[in-house]
Amino acid sequence: MIIDIKDYYDKLIKKLNKDISSLGFTPKLSTIRVGEDPAAISYEKSILREAKKLNIGVKNKVFEKNTTKKEIEKYLAQENKSDANGILIFSPMQVDFDQKIIFNKIDADKDVDGLSLKNFNKIFSDQDYINLPTTATAALNFLRDNFDLASKNILLINRSLIIGKPLAMMLLNEDATVTIAHSKTSDVKNMMKDFDIIISAIGKARYFQNVELKNDALVVDLGISQKDDKYYGDFCRKDFIDSSIKYLPAIGGIGRLNACFILRNTYMNGVKNDK
Repeated sequence: MIIDIKDYYDKLIKKLNKDISSLGFTPKLSTIRVGEDPAAISYEKSILREAKKLNIGVKNKVFEKNTTKKEIEKYLAQENKSDANGILIFSPMQVDFDQKIIFNKIDADKDVDGLSLKNFNKIFSDQDYINLPTTATAALNFLRDNFDLASKNILLINRSLIIGKPLAMMLLNEDATVTIAHSKTSDVKNMMKDFDIIISAIGKARYFQNVELKNDALVVDLGISQKDDKYYGDFCRKDFIDSSIKYLPAIGGIGRLNACFILRNTYMNGVKNDK
């Protein structure tokens, strides 16, 4: 069974539209892109498209590839002090230094993609999960709104700071039992048959095929990778078309919600700061 996320997306947009239209101000998002990375450009377009639907103002700044750290930091410091309610830096940045240096200089109260480590402790205290990594936040919200997570055994195949680790803590907060697997875990494919929910974000095209799963399992595919000029998830979609196993595909799945949660964070920051 293939899960269609469209209805959930439509409800999310409708609620955000209603909430934002009742404000006495227009939320503002400041975006920064360095270089011409195709994934960054694609995400930028989706942000602009969704922001237009929600009447959120967007200020775009594009730097040339390999712009100096000093120049980017200078602009970011300016935006940290501006009236923007959110700041989004598209990744990857095409720079010759560690991009995390820039991410960690984003004002924590404006860091709508949760790229700064300053916001990580919110996982332990704030179940609205504002200004935390949006893939993890979007996945959690979709699961929490559509399934009972308490007591579920969940296999999470990712340990990154932007998906695996924050999502694991969020799921624990919902009383799920979480097992994290990663590149050094042996025989992951054989493990899957024992879990109620499998969430994968390894980014290897159709890596998991014809694996044994529980009859009523839920599979959430967060891994997107390119192969032969096409994009695929970690699982093979056709394996689930006539199956009792519920499958949320990577293409058109949680990724479709990411821009919404960036803009939701922008709106929430505006409400919090009342400006």
